[in-house]
Amino acid sequence: MAVSGAAARRMALIRLIQAEHNRVRGGSTIVELVERRFEVAKVGANRIAFRGAAVLRSTVSSVSGVASAPSLRRLTDPIVVREGSTWLVDSFAWEGRRIVAHEGGQTRTLDGVEFRLEGSLAFGDVIGVVVLLVAEGTRSVNVDSDRLRLGDVEASSGFRTLIDGQPGVLYMTYPRRDEAPDSWRASLVIDDGDPAEVVLAF
Repeated sequence: MAVSGAAARRMALIRLIQAEHNRVRGGSTIVELVERRFEVAKVGANRIAFRGAAVLRSTVSSVSGVASAPSLRRLTDPIVVREGSTWLVDSFAWEGRRIVAHEGGQTRTLDGVEFRLEGSLAFGDVIGVVVLLVAEGTRSVNVDSDRLRLGDVEASSGFRTLIDGQPGVLYMTYPRRDEAPDSWRASLVIDDGDPAEVVLAF
């Protein structure tokens, strides 16, 4: 599926992160389209809104080959836009709630490791945050805790994974709220150094 909008692009990135999280632990992820039914709801010069839904079935297998019970997710009411001669997916609803992206962009460097706030995506009942880690050579980053501020509330992540690579990827999910995220912070240790904290604003 070709995507255009920031929200659709970040959803594609998050789905790839989730699959890589399973892969590096010896498992696998299979996503199948099991149902699709759309009809045109509104047509503009460079934009078409659809009414309807697609159902995705995801199955995760462990290193021993044991598969989890398949989970079903509904993608509804997509909007596509035209870029040149190509129509691309701009946004849609996930489990009944519109996906909403917020850009990051702020960076901080601690002990030679650069932390880049790539951004966040609200989808379904969660908000996912992606932070990229850039460093020369092989470094060890251990995150002890993390929190996301939305309005006057700070929430701890319900899920967190750190995937090695250049760049490394730190991905977390938090309970979704109506407010846009203000900042993300984490307490961590780099290599065998002293405890430190990184704070990144949206």
